[in-house]
Amino acid sequence: MVKMNFSNYRLSNKALWIMAFLMTLLSVSSVFAQNPLTQDGRNIIKGQVFLPDGKGVNVILRSGSGGTRTADSTGRFIVELRRLPDTLRFNAVGYITVSRIIRNPEESKRYLSVKMVPEIRDLGDVQISTGYQRVRPNEVNGSVSVIDEKRLNARTGTNILDRIIGQTSGVTLNVGKANGNPQNTTGISIRGLGTINGPLDPLIVVDGFIYEGNINNINPFDVQDISILKDASAASIWGARAGNGVIVIATKKGRYNQDIVVSFNANTTVNEKPNLGSFRTMSSSDYIDVEKMLFEKGFFDNRINTGYQALTPVVEILLALRSNKLTNVEATKQLDLLRSKDVRDSYLKSFYRHAVTQQYALSIRGGAINNSYSLSAGHDQTVDESYSSTQRTNLRFAHSYKVSSKLTLSTNILLTAASFQNGRPVYGSLSSAGRQPTYLKFEDELGNAIPLAQVYRQIYTDTAGGGKLLDWKYYPANEYENTIFKQKRREIYGSISLNYKILSFLSADLTYQQQFQQEISTDDYSVNSYYARNLVNSYSQLNRSTGIVKYNIPKGGISRVAQNNINSATYRFQLNGIKNFGVHSVNIIVGAEARNSGTDGNTNLFYGYNGDPLTYGNVDYINSFPNFITGSTNQISSGDVLTKLDYRFISLYGNAVYSLKGKYTVSASVRKDGSNIFGANTNDKWKPLWSAGLGWTISDENFYNLRELPILRLTSTFGYSGNVDLSRTASPVGLYGSNAITGLPYVRIRTINNPDLKWEQLSQLNIKIDFATRKDRIKGSIAYYIKRGSDLYGLTPFDYTAWGGAADVTRNVADMKGYGVDAEFHSLNVQSGNVKWDTDLYFNYSENKTVKYYRQSVTGIFGLLGAGQSITPIEGKPLYAIAAYKWAGLNSSGLPQGYLKGAVSTDYAAISAEGNLNGDNIRYIGPASPVYFGSLINSFNFKNITLSFNLSYRFGYFARKETISYNSLVNSGIGNADYEKRWQKPGDESFTNVPAFIYPINGLSDSFYQNSEVNIIRGDNIRLDYVNLGYRFDAGKWRFPFRTFDLFFNATSLGIIWRANKDGIDPDYVGRINPFEGYTFGIRGSF
Repeated sequence: MVKMNFSNYRLSNKALWIMAFLMTLLSVSSVFAQNPLTQDGRNIIKGQVFLPDGKGVNVILRSGSGGTRTADSTGRFIVELRRLPDTLRFNAVGYITVSRIIRNPEESKRYLSVKMVPEIRDLGDVQISTGYQRVRPNEVNGSVSVIDEKRLNARTGTNILDRIIGQTSGVTLNVGKANGNPQNTTGISIRGLGTINGPLDPLIVVDGFIYEGNINNINPFDVQDISILKDASAASIWGARAGNGVIVIATKKGRYNQDIVVSFNANTTVNEKPNLGSFRTMSSSDYIDVEKMLFEKGFFDNRINTGYQALTPVVEILLALRSNKLTNVEATKQLDLLRSKDVRDSYLKSFYRHAVTQQYALSIRGGAINNSYSLSAGHDQTVDESYSSTQRTNLRFAHSYKVSSKLTLSTNILLTAASFQNGRPVYGSLSSAGRQPTYLKFEDELGNAIPLAQVYRQIYTDTAGGGKLLDWKYYPANEYENTIFKQKRREIYGSISLNYKILSFLSADLTYQQQFQQEISTDDYSVNSYYARNLVNSYSQLNRSTGIVKYNIPKGGISRVAQNNINSATYRFQLNGIKNFGVHSVNIIVGAEARNSGTDGNTNLFYGYNGDPLTYGNVDYINSFPNFITGSTNQISSGDVLTKLDYRFISLYGNAVYSLKGKYTVSASVRKDGSNIFGANTNDKWKPLWSAGLGWTISDENFYNLRELPILRLTSTFGYSGNVDLSRTASPVGLYGSNAITGLPYVRIRTINNPDLKWEQLSQLNIKIDFATRKDRIKGSIAYYIKRGSDLYGLTPFDYTAWGGAADVTRNVADMKGYGVDAEFHSLNVQSGNVKWDTDLYFNYSENKTVKYYRQSVTGIFGLLGAGQSITPIEGKPLYAIAAYKWAGLNSSGLPQGYLKGAVSTDYAAISAEGNLNGDNIRYIGPASPVYFGSLINSFNFKNITLSFNLSYRFGYFARKETISYNSLVNSGIGNADYEKRWQKPGDESFTNVPAFIYPINGLSDSFYQNSEVNIIRGDNIRLDYVNLGYRFDAGKWRFPFRTFDLFFNATSLGIIWRANKDGIDPDYVGRINPFEGYTFGIRGSF
C-alpha cells in the first residue's frame, strides 16, 4: 500500500497563504507609496465642457477628493475639491479623456473651459491578446474576437467560459455531444469541429501561458477581456495544440500613473428547482399494469426463486397475494396507493431545492511613475439544486516595476483554494431490483426514510445471518448523510518576467511560468452507510454452530483517498521588434520556449476506517472469499492506484507583421514543436506549422469615396495549426498485473509502438471583411473560412498475426473538412439625449464532414442510426449526424413497418441486414448539431437605467426524441409516456405510430422502431437566453463615497420561446434536465 504524503500537502497549503500575505503587504506598500494630498479647505470649481457639434453625450467628472459628478445637458458643472492639489478628469464615451490639475486655491477660482475631441475611431480601438503579444485589430489579418469586461458581465455565474457563450461569433456550446476523448471538459467549439477522435476543446491560455488546471479556478471578476483566436493565422503561433482555436484570457492589471481604484462586486443567484416534468415518464398506473402482466407471465420467477434477489414493491405485493399473505382487497388498496405516486415528485420532495450562489469580489489597482499593481480577492459559494456545495477563494496579485529606464520586472500570481462536497441523489440514479419504477417514494408521510430494495430482498437479509450481521437495509433518503464525497483543490499559478529594452525598437523578454494544482478527493462511507454495511456483510463468514462471525472486511467505515497533482513549467525567451520608418511599420517577435507538464497521483483504500480515533483495519488482498449470499468467490479489492504522466515540449516560433502606409498589411508566423509524445520519426523531421496573411484597408485608397462607409478592410489568411492528444504516446503501452492463481507478474501489450505518431494537422483559409458606417452607426465583420483536418487519429488495418491484439490500430490516417461563415453586426439604432438603443447580432454558419475514415464493421449510413450524440465518422457526412429507417407506419396488428428491397416489410433482421449492406432502406436525416446559430442582443439606456436581453437561435439540425422501448421497459423497467399512445386495437394504426406492446419482446422490432424516422424531430429553436436590468446611481447627487455604484438584476435560462417540433421537447436536452431559470441580484462599484 502506498503511503500518502499528507505532510507535503499541509506544507504547500501553508506556503500558499504565506505567499498571499506577502503579496498583500507588497500591494499595501505600493499603495501608501503614492504622494498624499494636502488639506486646504473647500474649493468650488465651476466650468463648462464643450463637445464638437454640440453632441448630447454624458460627461463624467472624477477627482481624488471631490468624487464623481456628471455635467448637465449643456456641459456646465460645479464640483467641490476638498484637498489640493487635485486632478479633474473628464470622461465621455467616444472622446479622449481630458485632465486638468488644480494646484492651489487661486486656480480653483477661475472658470474652467474644457474642450473634448473625439477619439480616432478605427477597427483598432480595442486590444487583442494573442498570448505572446497585445496588438490592435488592424495589425492582425486573422479572425479574432475580443469579449470585454462589460460583455463578460452580461452573464452571471462562477465559470468564466460560460460567460462567452452568445457574446461573439464562431463559438458554440455542444450540449450533450462528445467523442469520448478524456481531454474534453468544456463542450465549447470554435468554428465547428476539426478532429474526429482527438481532443475537441480549444486551447486555454491565461496571461500568455497554456493553462493546464481546472478552469473553475479562474475568478470571472479577475478577467479584463478574452480574445478568441479563430483562424490558423491567429492561432498557429500556438502550434501543435491550437487546431481547435485558442481562448486567451487576460486578467486585470494596474497602469503606471494611475490613481488608486478600488472595485467591488457582490451578488446572489437563486435558481428555480429543476423541471422534472421534462422527463416524459410512464404513468404509475400503466407501469403497475405492465408489472402485473409480467408477473402473471412468470417474468420475475427466476428472481423470486433465488429467494434473495431484490423485487420491486409491486412484485412484492403480487407475490404476497399469490402466497395468500395478502387478500385481494389489501393488495388492491396497496397497489392503488402506489398508482397515485409519481417518482418525479418523490425526487423533488426528498432530494432537490432551489440552488443559491453567492459571489464576492474586491480589487485594488493603481500605479506610480515606476510601478503598477493590481490586488484582488474573491470568494464564491454555491449550494446547488441537489444540495451539493462548492466554495472557491481566489487571491491574485500582479505587479510591474521599472528597475531602470530599460529594465522592467513583472510578476503575476494567482492563488486558489476550492472545495466540493456531494449532495443528494439526482433524478434517475436510484433503482429497485435493477428497474426504475415510476411510483417509487423515499419517505413516508411523516418524512421518515423508508428502505428501498436495491440488490437484496429485505425479507431475506433480515434473517440471513440470524441477527449476527449488520443491518442490510438501504435508505436512500438519508444515505447521503453517511456517504460523504469531498474534494479540495489548491492551485498556485504564477509567472515572473524581465523585459529589457535593447534599442528604441527592440526589446527582450525572459519569462518563467509555474503552475501547481493539487486535488485531494475523499470518499468516506461511514459505518452506517449502506456501502460499508453491504461490503462487510458480503465478505463475512458465519459459523452457524458457534454463532461467531469472521469479518474478512473489518467492521467500520470505508475511506478512499485520492491525490492528483498537476505540475507545469514554461521557460520562454522572446525578442520583440517594433519599428516605424516613414510609411513603413514592422512588428516582429521571435522566441523559444521549453515546457514541461506532468500529472501524478495515487489512490488508497482503507477498510474498517474510523475518523476519531483515526484507525483502520488490515485486509487480506491475496486470498479469495465467498460472497455470503451467492457463494461466489472474489478477492477483496485493494483500491490502490498509482499514476504518473510527463509531457515535454520544445518550441521555436516567430511572427511578423509589415504594414505599408497603414493600409497594406502582410503577416506571417511559423512554429516548430517537438515533444516526447510524438514518435522519433516525427521529431526528426523539420515540418513547421505556419501561416500567412494579407490585409488591405480599401477605405484608405484615394479612389475610395463611399462616405457612408468610411471604414472597409479586406483580409485573407491561410495557415496550419495542430491538435495533440496527450493521452496517446509513440511508445508501446502495456498493462502490468499479477496472475490471480500463480501470483507471477505479467504484462499485456494494449497498444503497439508507433514511431510515426504526430500531431493532427489542420489547415484553414480565411477571408474577412471589416466595415463601419459613418459615426459607427453600423459596424461589424463577415468572414468565410474553409478548414481541413489531415493526419487525424483514426483506425487503419493491421496484420493481426504480427501482434495479436487487434486487426486495426490507431494512426494518423483520417481526414475531414469544414467550412462556414462568421458574421457580427453592431448597430447604434438610437442616440438622442438620455436615450440610447444598440443591437449586436452574431450569425454563424458551420458545416463539416468526414473525408476519409476506415471502418471495418459498419458501412454507409447504417452507422448513423442513433441519436447523433457522438461523433460517427462516415465519409461524406457530418461528424454529428442522424440517419433513420424509412417508416411505413403500423400494420393492422400494430407492428412497425419498414422497407426491404423497396417493399413494405416486418422482417426486421433482413431490414437491418440490408441497411448495413447498402443503406437503401435508411434515410439520411441531417446534422445533429446546428448549422446556423448565433444570438441577437438589444441594449437600451435611459438616463441611469440600462436594459438588455439576449435571444439565441440554433437552426438546421435534428434530434431523436425519446420514446417507448419495450425492451427497456421489460428488461430494465424504464418506461416512457408514449406507452399511453400505443396501438391497442385494429384501426389504431390510423392515428398512432407507437407500436403494440407484445410479449415476449421482439428486440429487433423494438430497435427498428427506436431508430425509425418517425422519432426524428427538428432541432430549430429560439431561446430567451438572459435579461439584464441595471441602475447607476449618481454618486454626486446621492453623496455616495463612490466613483460608480450600480444595482443590477439578471435573469437567465428563461426558456425556449419558439421551437420547430410540436412535441414540446427541448432538442438540446433530450433525456436530460432542462436548464432552469436563475435570478441574480447584485451591486458593483468603485471608489
